[in-house]
Amino acid sequence: EHITRDVVVPSDIPLYAIHYLIQRLFGWQNSHLHKFELPEDKLMSITENKVDIWSQLVGIIFRSPLMRDEDIFWADDYERGSFKNWMTKKYTGPYLSQCHGEGFIACQGDMEEVFEEQLEKREYYVVYQGDRPVSIAPVLDRNGKKRNPPKWPFGETHTEIMPLSEAPVHAFQSMFERGCFELLERLPLDSVMTTEPEDMTGGDMIGDLAKYIMYILENEIDAPDVQPYPMAFTDTLYYSYDYGDGWEIKITVMDDCKDLVEQGRITQEQLDKAQIKCRELYRPVTIAVDGEMLMDDVGGVGGFVEFLKTINPDLTGMSAEEKEEAKAEQSWKKLNPMI
Repeated sequence: EHITRDVVVPSDIPLYAIHYLIQRLFGWQNSHLHKFELPEDKLMSITENKVDIWSQLVGIIFRSPLMRDEDIFWADDYERGSFKNWMTKKYTGPYLSQCHGEGFIACQGDMEEVFEEQLEKREYYVVYQGDRPVSIAPVLDRNGKKRNPPKWPFGETHTEIMPLSEAPVHAFQSMFERGCFELLERLPLDSVMTTEPEDMTGGDMIGDLAKYIMYILENEIDAPDVQPYPMAFTDTLYYSYDYGDGWEIKITVMDDCKDLVEQGRITQEQLDKAQIKCRELYRPVTIAVDGEMLMDDVGGVGGFVEFLKTINPDLTGMSAEEKEEAKAEQSWKKLNPMI
């Protein structure tokens, strides 16, 4: 069984607007943290599994792990009135992110703070558990005295010494409270996803954008509408919401939705009308739906399954009145995911 939504979207819809779209489509209330990330194999190929490549891509495709709360929640300005209407405005164009913490200069400034002058040239301990890097720390302290290797409290480990530039990217994660690999949400969809992405590395991406990046740096321009935009680099994204409940949405793209028509889930006429409506309204249009609406704070997939069992009188012998009381207690209703 799957819970899916198929939606026609403007090609320039940014990831921050897709967040609000997903919230609306699946019945959530924007009440928990979220993130967009790449599949593991794509992350490894783009970063070449090297910290220095990752650091140069911060501000191009990755958010800074030092991002401030005021930047993370820049668009969460709901105060009163219809929550649905507020959310609709968030995924309706024209689109322009006002998240200054995602600016290229701001992000690279954070990287300078992290690496502090020539820190990247010093040697580092990298702690592995099996093949998985779990921790990283400089070999020398600020006084030039050699430190002991960092300890890892879980299981057996081994330690290697290497320049930071050669350290595997996942080792670096342990240095920050926030994730290192969250995608910039100012990026428009057509700069992130395509059905046939090129097999490019981060070095290729940085080279392609070098002239534009130099222009931004030389002129010290970090305005929301003057940012480097890469060529689309993946056919799959993962959206995570509520790290406690652990919801995860797999996002893929289609060029023409031909499969949906062939499967009989939508007619060509309906698809044509949806595409026209999307252009006219400058916002997404739902074309196919499978599965129930979800809810916040239910305990993830397992908790939601238990909730559905609880409110289903056919399974529990509850009366219709008891069923409605159970729904009311959980503040859940079968909203329409069509937008």
